[in-house]
Amino acid sequence: MKRLSKYLVSLVVAFSLILPVSHHASAAAISVYINGQKQIYDQPPVAENGRTLVPLRGIFESLGADVKWDSKTNKITATKEDTVVTLTIGSKTTYINGVKTLIDVPAKVINNRTLVPLRFVSEAFNAEVKWDGAKMRVNITYNETDEPGQSEDLTISELVELNDHKVVKIETNTGQGSGVFVGEGLILTNAHVVDQMTDAAVYFSESTLEWVDGIVAYDEEVDLALLKLQHPINIDPVKIGSSYDLVKGEKVVAIGSPLGFQNTVSDGIVSNLYEMDGVRVIQNTASTDHGSSGGGLFNMRGELVGITSSGIDGSNADINFSVAIDEANKWKSYFTMDHSKLPVMDWNPLGPKLISGVSLGMTKEDVKEIEVGTLVEESANSLIFTDIDLMNYYVTAEYIFENGKLIGLEVYFDEAYLFDRNEAEDLFYGLTYELENEYGYADEYDLDWLDDGLNPEIAALWYGDSTDIPAIYFYVYENDYAEMESTVRLYISLDHILEE
Repeated sequence: MKRLSKYLVSLVVAFSLILPVSHHASAAAISVYINGQKQIYDQPPVAENGRTLVPLRGIFESLGADVKWDSKTNKITATKEDTVVTLTIGSKTTYINGVKTLIDVPAKVINNRTLVPLRFVSEAFNAEVKWDGAKMRVNITYNETDEPGQSEDLTISELVELNDHKVVKIETNTGQGSGVFVGEGLILTNAHVVDQMTDAAVYFSESTLEWVDGIVAYDEEVDLALLKLQHPINIDPVKIGSSYDLVKGEKVVAIGSPLGFQNTVSDGIVSNLYEMDGVRVIQNTASTDHGSSGGGLFNMRGELVGITSSGIDGSNADINFSVAIDEANKWKSYFTMDHSKLPVMDWNPLGPKLISGVSLGMTKEDVKEIEVGTLVEESANSLIFTDIDLMNYYVTAEYIFENGKLIGLEVYFDEAYLFDRNEAEDLFYGLTYELENEYGYADEYDLDWLDDGLNPEIAALWYGDSTDIPAIYFYVYENDYAEMESTVRLYISLDHILEE
């Protein structure tokens, strides 16, 4: 296997350094080498809670950084060229060029010397760090001539060798997509990949998988989500770059699982860089397809610069879009967090989307904030809105709540009595088609007006379940006056229908 140049900046190796160190490691046994030179400190490195701590001043000054100490605030500032790092004794909060970052073990004073975790060293000044468990030895390398962060471009094969195993296929109960390791057992993907899911698995190969424990963070607006695996995985995270370093025409490589073909590699160029609805987007020509969503877009230094999100079908211009990795900067503190401390949201905090962007599971206040119709009635367990445009018809929607959460929706087509059977069938088949696109074919269809006694009707029924798929009863019926009325009914479980 071809080794990377020592000048390649690598957060990845830094993470693998930490895992082998046990609680019982002898402090005196750990040695530190920088660019091949053994470092001698008056306070030897120590191991604490599975983390190796080293003298901050000794390491930073060896890397050419200027270190200043403020005794009044217990704050340390280390500066090298364009990189400024600040941290406070006893605090896990640090800042690198003003960006907040959390470290697992805070800086502490031992024998009048300040010690910090080696993971922090690697992130601070872009050094490559490796752990030799057999020799209890830390090897740190950095480029002494080039500016921090600069490295030679990789070939595509080198880039794939570096990152291929860090990109995974994600399968949920609602679909399939891709994801990228950005932390210890932490996967970055698109929000729409995990929308409405109640369980998911990550595939490292066709036969190796790990179950997802839950969602750490979710932002529908920028279409990004963080997933926590049930167990930490011994796979180093990708190195994070920035879309602001890209230029039009620059070569990029996409890795994902289009149509389920795991970890397919494609290359292209950056076609454009701009904001779309307030979200920074990278337009590129690296070929992608359904299932690529959530995969990685890399620059030729092997840095993750975007998350593949969408493309335009049928275009001859290879128009594909990735959400810029910079949109995930607000979650950087999670990237370096210990797996056991990563928070997890409730599964499927918002259920299936209904109309007007409203989702099952919302509170009444959530619905009132999003619904664009006119609120005409409110009770303890319902909200009724009128003047809602659905499929070019004005409808009235009654939202039904239980224990403060939206559990169902009943929709009335206000002008349904004007329909004849042909118009009613057009409405029925049009909306049924939309529901089939969302939930698959119905479990039951009644397409015969003549077998329903006094009130002929046509209907479609989805059984649903008690988790993420609602039961849906959609029907159009003819009343005693040969006028048409129609209702769409959506519930969390079939029990709600049977109770009617």
